[in-house]
Amino acid sequence: MPEYWIQIENKPRDAAPGGINRMTGELLTKDAITGMFAPVGGSGGEALILRRCTAEWTAPNDRKINPWDINELDARVTGGTIPGPTLQCSIGEEITIHFRNADNRTSASLLDRIHSLHPHGQHSMRDIDVTADDARRPTYLWE
Repeated sequence: MPEYWIQIENKPRDAAPGGINRMTGELLTKDAITGMFAPVGGSGGEALILRRCTAEWTAPNDRKINPWDINELDARVTGGTIPGPTLQCSIGEEITIHFRNADNRTSASLLDRIHSLHPHGQHSMRDIDVTADDARRPTYLWE
């Protein structure tokens, strides 16, 4: 059974470290305060980053989601991803996800530092053939 260790943490993040808006091609100038081209959260702000870790939180285990995509920011360089890492499993296979909240922003209230983990989508070759009563639809057990 695959097991994943995911941590949310806060840290400065540049959404355009190469100085180019990847959607428009616009050249960007560095922010005078952060030294970043496009700081997430504005000048001095910190982004909430999801990081894949090794078992028992021993070390970061960041990797690119699509290794063939030369335009994708490399999580090993940026120190995490927005959105979070891609988790893979086979149909019918169970996975375990350990989630740790390491949001240590002192400027944010306790309520603003409460986070949850939620899945986005299911991708398979059978997506178009799945019926509402198909027993193989994904289910989530939160303990």
